[in-house]
Amino acid sequence: MLKITMALAVALLAAPAALAAPPAQAVDRQNATRDCRVLRADMGTATFRATYGQQSAFRRCVRQWTAEERSNRVNAAQACRTERGTTPESRAAFRAKYGGGANAFGKCVSQARRAEAAEDREATMNAAQTCKAERGTTTESKAAFRAKYGGGANAFGKCVSTLAKSQNDS
Repeated sequence: MLKITMALAVALLAAPAALAAPPAQAVDRQNATRDCRVLRADMGTATFRATYGQQSAFRRCVRQWTAEERSNRVNAAQACRTERGTTPESRAAFRAKYGGGANAFGKCVSQARRAEAAEDREATMNAAQTCKAERGTTTESKAAFRAKYGGGANAFGKCVSTLAKSQNDS
Protein backbone atom coordinates (compact mmCIF):
# COMPACT_ATOMS: atom_id res chain seq x y z
CA MET A 1 0.00 0.00 0.00
CA LEU A 2 2.87 2.34 0.84
CA LYS A 3 4.46 1.73 -2.58
CA ILE A 4 1.22 2.62 -4.36
CA THR A 5 0.82 5.79 -2.30
CA MET A 6 4.40 6.85 -3.00
CA ALA A 7 4.01 6.14 -6.73
CA LEU A 8 0.82 8.23 -6.81
CA ALA A 9 2.53 11.09 -4.97
CA VAL A 10 5.46 11.07 -7.39
CA ALA A 11 3.08 11.02 -10.37
CA LEU A 12 1.12 13.97 -9.01
CA LEU A 13 4.26 15.99 -8.44
CA ALA A 14 5.61 15.22 -11.90
CA ALA A 15 2.38 16.12 -13.74
CA PRO A 16 2.72 19.94 -13.55
CA ALA A 17 6.29 19.76 -14.81
CA ALA A 18 5.18 17.78 -17.83
CA LEU A 19 2.47 20.34 -18.61
CA ALA A 20 4.73 23.39 -18.22
CA ALA A 21 5.74 25.50 -21.18
CA PRO A 22 8.81 24.32 -23.07
CA PRO A 23 12.03 25.68 -21.62
CA ALA A 24 13.85 28.56 -23.19
CA GLN A 25 16.38 27.56 -25.80
CA ALA A 26 19.70 29.14 -26.74
CA VAL A 27 18.05 30.82 -29.72
CA ASP A 28 15.62 32.56 -27.35
CA ARG A 29 18.54 34.02 -25.39
CA GLN A 30 20.29 35.10 -28.60
CA ASN A 31 17.13 36.81 -29.82
CA ALA A 32 16.64 38.43 -26.41
CA THR A 33 20.19 39.76 -26.48
CA ARG A 34 19.50 41.26 -29.90
CA ASP A 35 16.24 42.80 -28.64
CA CYS A 36 17.99 44.36 -25.65
CA ARG A 37 20.74 45.84 -27.82
CA VAL A 38 18.12 47.45 -30.05
CA LEU A 39 16.18 48.76 -27.04
CA ARG A 40 19.30 50.18 -25.40
CA ALA A 41 20.28 51.95 -28.62
CA ASP A 42 16.77 53.30 -29.25
CA MET A 43 15.96 54.29 -25.65
CA GLY A 44 19.31 55.69 -24.69
CA THR A 45 21.35 54.39 -21.79
CA ALA A 46 19.65 56.49 -19.10
CA THR A 47 16.12 55.40 -19.99
CA PHE A 48 17.27 51.81 -20.51
CA ARG A 49 18.79 51.75 -17.02
CA ALA A 50 15.72 53.40 -15.52
CA THR A 51 13.59 50.69 -17.12
CA TYR A 52 15.70 47.65 -16.23
CA GLY A 53 17.60 48.88 -13.17
CA GLN A 54 20.80 50.77 -12.57
CA GLN A 55 22.79 47.66 -11.74
CA SER A 56 22.99 44.85 -14.30
CA ALA A 57 20.39 46.45 -16.55
CA PHE A 58 21.42 44.53 -19.65
CA ARG A 59 21.38 41.18 -17.84
CA ARG A 60 17.92 41.92 -16.43
CA CYS A 61 16.70 42.93 -19.86
CA VAL A 62 18.01 39.71 -21.42
CA ARG A 63 16.41 37.60 -18.68
CA GLN A 64 13.03 39.28 -19.18
CA TRP A 65 13.19 39.17 -22.97
CA THR A 66 14.34 35.53 -23.03
CA ALA A 67 11.00 34.57 -21.53
CA GLU A 68 9.23 36.86 -24.02
CA GLU A 69 11.13 35.35 -26.96
CA ARG A 70 10.30 31.81 -25.81
CA SER A 71 6.63 32.80 -25.68
CA ASN A 72 6.89 34.41 -29.14
CA ARG A 73 8.51 31.27 -30.57
CA VAL A 74 5.87 28.95 -29.10
CA ASN A 75 3.02 31.19 -30.27
CA ALA A 76 4.54 31.54 -33.74
CA ALA A 77 4.91 27.77 -34.10
CA GLN A 78 1.27 27.27 -33.13
CA ALA A 79 0.13 29.96 -35.56
CA CYS A 80 2.19 28.37 -38.36
CA ARG A 81 0.73 24.92 -37.65
CA THR A 82 -2.72 26.41 -37.94
CA GLU A 83 -1.80 28.29 -41.13
CA ARG A 84 -0.26 25.16 -42.66
CA GLY A 85 -3.48 23.25 -42.07
CA THR A 86 -4.10 19.59 -42.77
CA THR A 87 -5.55 19.54 -46.25
CA PRO A 88 -3.39 19.12 -49.36
CA GLU A 89 -4.62 22.49 -50.64
CA SER A 90 -3.69 24.38 -47.46
CA ARG A 91 -0.27 22.70 -47.35
CA ALA A 92 0.36 23.61 -51.01
CA ALA A 93 -0.59 27.24 -50.31
CA PHE A 94 1.71 27.21 -47.26
CA ARG A 95 4.64 25.90 -49.35
CA ALA A 96 3.93 28.49 -52.03
CA LYS A 97 3.99 31.30 -49.48
CA TYR A 98 7.09 30.19 -47.53
CA GLY A 99 9.00 28.25 -50.17
CA GLY A 100 8.73 24.66 -51.26
CA GLY A 101 11.78 23.48 -49.36
CA ALA A 102 11.94 21.45 -46.22
CA ASN A 103 12.32 24.59 -44.12
CA ALA A 104 9.02 26.29 -45.01
CA PHE A 105 7.73 25.79 -41.48
CA GLY A 106 10.93 27.25 -40.01
CA LYS A 107 10.65 30.31 -42.26
CA CYS A 108 7.07 30.83 -41.15
CA VAL A 109 7.99 30.58 -37.46
CA SER A 110 10.97 32.90 -37.89
CA GLN A 111 8.93 35.56 -39.68
CA ALA A 112 6.08 35.40 -37.17
CA ARG A 113 8.48 35.51 -34.20
CA ARG A 114 10.36 38.49 -35.62
CA ALA A 115 7.14 40.38 -36.22
CA GLU A 116 5.95 39.71 -32.66
CA ALA A 117 9.30 40.77 -31.19
CA ALA A 118 9.19 44.01 -33.18
CA GLU A 119 5.71 44.72 -31.82
CA ASP A 120 6.91 43.99 -28.28
CA ARG A 121 9.91 46.31 -28.66
CA GLU A 122 7.69 49.04 -30.09
CA ALA A 123 5.28 48.68 -27.16
CA THR A 124 8.19 48.92 -24.71
CA MET A 125 9.59 52.00 -26.46
CA ASN A 126 6.19 53.71 -26.45
CA ALA A 127 5.66 52.83 -22.81
CA ALA A 128 9.07 54.22 -21.84
CA GLN A 129 8.33 57.49 -23.62
CA THR A 130 4.92 57.72 -21.95
CA CYS A 131 6.40 56.99 -18.51
CA LYS A 132 9.14 59.56 -19.03
CA ALA A 133 6.52 62.17 -19.86
CA GLU A 134 4.31 61.07 -16.95
CA ARG A 135 7.23 61.29 -14.49
CA GLY A 136 7.94 64.79 -15.73
CA THR A 137 10.48 67.15 -14.31
CA THR A 138 8.55 69.07 -11.68
CA THR A 139 8.44 68.14 -8.03
CA GLU A 140 4.67 67.64 -8.19
CA SER A 141 4.79 65.34 -11.22
CA LYS A 142 7.59 63.26 -9.67
CA ALA A 143 5.63 62.97 -6.41
CA ALA A 144 2.52 61.85 -8.30
CA PHE A 145 4.61 59.31 -10.23
CA ARG A 146 6.06 57.92 -6.97
CA ALA A 147 2.58 57.73 -5.46
CA LYS A 148 1.29 55.77 -8.45
CA TYR A 149 4.24 53.40 -9.06
CA GLY A 150 6.06 53.42 -5.72
CA GLY A 151 9.14 55.24 -4.60
CA GLY A 152 11.59 52.41 -5.17
CA ALA A 153 14.33 52.24 -7.71
CA ASN A 154 12.14 50.09 -9.95
CA ALA A 155 9.20 52.53 -10.18
CA PHE A 156 10.04 53.51 -13.75
CA GLY A 157 10.36 49.84 -14.72
CA LYS A 158 6.96 49.10 -13.16
CA CYS A 159 5.44 51.90 -15.20
CA VAL A 160 7.02 50.67 -18.44
CA SER A 161 6.06 47.07 -17.76
CA THR A 162 2.45 47.95 -16.95
CA LEU A 163 1.99 50.17 -20.01
CA ALA A 164 3.80 47.82 -22.41
CA LYS A 165 1.69 44.88 -21.26
CA SER A 166 -1.52 46.86 -21.73
CA GLN A 167 -0.40 47.89 -25.24
CA ASN A 168 0.38 44.27 -26.15
CA ASP A 169 -2.95 43.03 -24.81
CA SER A 170 -4.97 45.49 -26.86
